[in-house]
Order: sequence, then structure tokens, then C-alpha cells
Amino acid sequence: MNKKNKIRFVLALSTLLSLTSCGSIAYSGPLLSSNPSSTSTGSSSAITRFTITFVDDDGTVLQTEQLPVGALPTCVHPAKKEDSENTYVFKEWSPAIVPVKENATYRAVYLISSKNYTVGGSYRLHDDGASYTAFNYGGIETSIVVASYYQGYPVTAIGGSTFADKERITEIVLPKKLTTIGAYAFSGCKALTSLAIPDTITSVGYEAFYNCKALAFNDKDGGHYLGNTNNPYLVLAGLSTLDKTLAIPATTKVYVERAGKETQQTGFSSISVDAKNTAFSSDGRALFNHDKTTLLLFAELSGTSYVIPDGVKTLANGAFAYDTSLLGITFPSSLKALEKEAFYDCTHLAQASINEGLEEIGDTAFGYCALLKEIVLPDSVTSIGINAFSDNLALTSIHLGANLTELKAGSFARCGALTSLAIPEHLVTLSPQAFEDCTALASFSVDKANTAFHSDGRSLFNKADQSLITYADASGSDYTIPDGITSIQVQGFFSLSHLVSVVLPTSLKTLYPQSFDHCSALTNISLSNAITAFPADTFFLCKELTTLTYRGTQAEWAKLEKAYNWAEGCSKLTSVICTDGTVSL
Repeated sequence: MNKKNKIRFVLALSTLLSLTSCGSIAYSGPLLSSNPSSTSTGSSSAITRFTITFVDDDGTVLQTEQLPVGALPTCVHPAKKEDSENTYVFKEWSPAIVPVKENATYRAVYLISSKNYTVGGSYRLHDDGASYTAFNYGGIETSIVVASYYQGYPVTAIGGSTFADKERITEIVLPKKLTTIGAYAFSGCKALTSLAIPDTITSVGYEAFYNCKALAFNDKDGGHYLGNTNNPYLVLAGLSTLDKTLAIPATTKVYVERAGKETQQTGFSSISVDAKNTAFSSDGRALFNHDKTTLLLFAELSGTSYVIPDGVKTLANGAFAYDTSLLGITFPSSLKALEKEAFYDCTHLAQASINEGLEEIGDTAFGYCALLKEIVLPDSVTSIGINAFSDNLALTSIHLGANLTELKAGSFARCGALTSLAIPEHLVTLSPQAFEDCTALASFSVDKANTAFHSDGRSLFNKADQSLITYADASGSDYTIPDGITSIQVQGFFSLSHLVSVVLPTSLKTLYPQSFDHCSALTNISLSNAITAFPADTFFLCKELTTLTYRGTQAEWAKLEKAYNWAEGCSKLTSVICTDGTVSL
């Protein structure tokens, strides 16, 4: 190649490179001859090019160019001016930029931060890394603006109890993209007068607006609603105690669990839903979600018995709460869960036919059902919540299903007519407070296949550490704890009314706090020198305790560790009997 031809070759190559590097990283891909567009090279080969466009978040075109296959597009990051509410910082292009292989459009994405919002609360980033919850407000302002955006991401939730009992607040401006309001979020905001709920809302938790006495609701056909200018009936937030019917309009999308049922029944005889409503449905007696898998609310005056329709899987929080007319209830085979307080304070409920297939019974689900005499739990039930059957004064019989794994605190507390309880095979966790104040409870039995517990008929013991968990109050007045038992759990003998005298074996070394708390009839106790300490409230308010026998010397008694309040309220206990004499207290 002569010198002149060399110069021509270099100029041609330079031109080619300049064409393939505008707005991109230099092209290194193959030469192709195909649509959508091609550039002639003076030969049979051509470079395929595609249209690459960059736009701002509002769609304004920032840059358009034709680039060859394999080139990596680039564009100067745009800047967006702040407005009266927000500031904007460029974050990225969407979708992520990739080497050219087809026509593509990339849109600018900005981190948005609210400029004017009330300081005093906290914001927690969600697991998705792209949204926040506002929570734990601790300020004293009367007018609150919750940030719509925080550190570049939208605030989509108000956490549970965030503004609870903030009695000074009169106004709250909520985030524009809010989807969730947690349980008790605004409860007790007694001075709050107005609250606009954005159309983005999808869920409002339990008693979110409880005791908001000054809050202005939009009343319609038996319901108290919250919403906004465009949709004043967006959220059913309360129920009328004057109307006999509840008619849900077409635009209502959210129901606040146990809305307006904090202290009384509503008195509805029927519930209807507008045919155009896409969130709810009704059978005339109950309110359901649209596909009738969750029963939300029952019309108390619609009848004394009810068969829950097949297909319902969940009874929502407080669905039947405070119903004084309901006498009997039948569950469908489809039902899986009773949420918190589903039948709370149904004072005349005497019969509940519980289906095989039910798995979960929530906290206080049947609390204060004063006429309920018998409960048979199917083997499908695996979980019973705190105080699930508490204060059922007529309950004499309870059958626990074989697959129940846990009894929580207060599960059958204050069931004064319950006389016996059989622990099923798979129960492995049991709170000492599960049978608190069951004054007629006389015996326990444990399935032989149970690996966690055993019983002598009067107490329940933990097999793993040989600790005493709880005692049957009506099993007798005098009790000698079996030899081999090593400790008494917290409140093991809590609030007993029949126990008069108890003897602890030499194997028992550890007392936990409140071991004999509130044993009102206890007069005598004997324990060995193997005891390592008397923790707080060991004999709290055992007002009749007069004799404590310590099977050790006075010197050993003096060395025994004792909490300052180990015998608080034991006014009749004035001395301790040791093997070599008496010690005054």
C-alpha cells in the first residue's frame, strides 16, 4: 500500500469510529446487513443501528440517537428542579442500560425527599428496600405532616399505635402513597378533627380510630366513613348504633376491623353491599370480603343462630364481638382461622360447632362467653391464643385436639366450672398461667405419648427439667410435691384458693418469682435446705401463711439468698422454724 492509499485508509477508519462512538462506548460488534436501519460502508456489508431514547420521568425526551448493535448507550444525568413539596436527585435509568440489540427507551428515576414534614417520629425501611413505614411519633405538635417521601423512597405505611393517645393532635396530613395504617394507629387522638385518607389505601388495622371522639366522619346508611374529596366513603371506619341496617356503597374499599364495636353491639338486622362494589359482598346477615373467604362483620339482630357459609376461611377480628343475641354458631369445613376476639363477649352463646380443618384460634376469640358449656377442638387445631377461652364461667368440659402444640397464658383463665383437663399427645408448650383462677380444676391427665409433660393427677410437670408448671387448685388442701421435682416455675402455684399446706421435697432446689403468689388459703409450707434462694414475691400476699418450716439450721437460713420482698404481704408470718430453733422475721 502506497503512502496516499495509507492516508485514505486512516481517514476512512477515523470517520467510521466517529460514527459509532456518538453517545455510546466505541462499537466493537459485527458488521451486519439487516433492518431496521443500515449505514453503507461502500461494500456489501452494513452496520445495523437502532433508536435509543432517553426520557425524563414525565416523558420529556432528553436524547435520541441511532446506535449500532453492541454499543453501550450513555446520557448525561438529568437534573430535576425541586418544587414546593419535594427535592429530587437522579438515581438511575429504568430499565438498566444494556448494550444495543433493539430499539429502547430509558426513563429517568429520581430519589424523592419531602421538604416539609413534622420531625418527631421515625421511619423504618421495608424489606423491599424501596419504601418506608412511619412509626413511633413522640412530638408535641398539634398539626402533623407525615413525609410522603423519606430518603428518596415513598412512605407507604403508618405503623401500629404510631399516634396512639396523642391527645394534642388536631390535624394529620398523610403520605400521598399510603397503603397501610396499622392497628391502633390513631386510637385515643381525642382532639383529631379531620383526616383525609388517600385513594392508595388498601388496609387499615384493628381499632385504628378508636376513641377519636372529635373526628368528623362521613355518615351514610349505618356507617361512619373516612376518605377524601373524591371519595368520602373510601374507608368504613365506624358503625352507627342508631340505624338498623348497614348499606355499603359502591366506592368503599377498606373495612377497619372491629370498626365502632369497642364497647357494644350495633343493632343491625341486615347488611347489604352495592352491586358495583368490588371489595365486599354480603348474604344479608354478614359482611364479607368480595370473594367471601373472610367474614368481617355479623348483623347481630339478624337471628339467634347462624351457619357460616362454606368457603369462608377466616373470621376477622371481632366479627361477632358483643353479640348478645347469638345463641349458636356452626362452622364450615373450609374455616381455617378465628382471629382476635372473633366471639368476644357473646354473652348468650351456648353452642359452637367447631369444624375439623380449623387450625388457629386467636387471642380472646371466645373470651367472656358466659353460657358456653362445652368445647370440642378438632385434631386440626394447632394453636390457641392468649385468653382464648378466658372467663367462660359455665365451661365444664374442654376437649383438646391431638395436634394442639401450645397453650398460652390465660387460655382457660377464670373458667370457674372447669374440673379436669387432658393434655394431648403433641402439646409441647404450656404457660403456667393457662389455668389461672380455675378454682374448680381438680385433676390433670397427660397422653402417654406426650414427650413434654407428665402428671401425678394434681400437678403438671415438665419432663425435660422436672419442673412443676402448674397445680390443680381444687385437687385438695394438702399437697406433697413428688420427690425428683427440681423447681417450681414462675407462678406455679399462682392465685390458689384451696391449697392450705404444701411440702417441698429435698430434690427441689429452685423457686422462681411468684412461685406461691396470691395463695389465699395457704397456712403452712415446709421446704428443705436444698433451696438456693427466695426470689421476688415468692409468697406475695399469702395473707394466711403462719408457719414456714425450713429443714436446715439457723446458720443455713441466714446464708440463704432472699429478695427484699420475698414474703411481702404475709402479715401473719412472723418467724421461721429451723432444725435448731426459730428465727424471727
